[in-house]
Amino acid sequence: MSARSKKMFALPRSPRCATDNFWYHLASVHRKGFYSAHAASIIGLASMYDSAQSVIKLLPPPMEQDGNQHNSKGEYLMDRRTFLKATAIGSIATGIGSTLAAAERYFPAKVDQSLFEGINRTKDPAKKTPLEKTHAPVISAPAVVKAGEPFTVEVSVGENLHVMGPTHWIEYIALAIGNEPAGRLELQPKGFLKPKVTFDVVIPMDAVPAGKVTLVASQHCNLHGAWESSLDIAVA
Repeated sequence: MSARSKKMFALPRSPRCATDNFWYHLASVHRKGFYSAHAASIIGLASMYDSAQSVIKLLPPPMEQDGNQHNSKGEYLMDRRTFLKATAIGSIATGIGSTLAAAERYFPAKVDQSLFEGINRTKDPAKKTPLEKTHAPVISAPAVVKAGEPFTVEVSVGENLHVMGPTHWIEYIALAIGNEPAGRLELQPKGFLKPKVTFDVVIPMDAVPAGKVTLVASQHCNLHGAWESSLDIAVA
């Protein structure tokens, strides 16, 4: 790559073919004060600029057009900085288009797709919505337990127990001790099991240096996505 602080290369003064049209519109992008925050999109653009010069030499002769900077041969001039700006804008636009395309999904049943974009949790425990009342896991466990001694943790899906049927069911219920998986129950949609399970848990003292631990219960509904609840307990 050249060490010169500013370079110029020639572009057609007006489009004559698809290739010319691309470079012509690329050159027309001028955004004062534009500095892309997407650094990854700009990596390699400087070297791309140098490579583009050899391609430009193969383009057809320029046509007449006023209002732009030209060299002695009548060719439109684009500086290196403008090239980087224009290419970065195109890169970002392409990325946005790809993201929108990836967000479009097709499910077998009509669902609220926003519920499948992440983990759902109760927003206000004092004012639960009907959906939260039937999907947010409810954890029942002692407020204080002894290290090294077993205790039970009961997890049910919803304070109003979730239905289980061939079109609407809970796929699994899982319990974690903080970020460590403790157990998981797989469920079938026929309704043989209700979405409620009891775990026998033992927590060693070296796992709770702060004297407390967070129980995390999660479940996945085929129509309403993943849900999670947590409960802090003390370990003596």
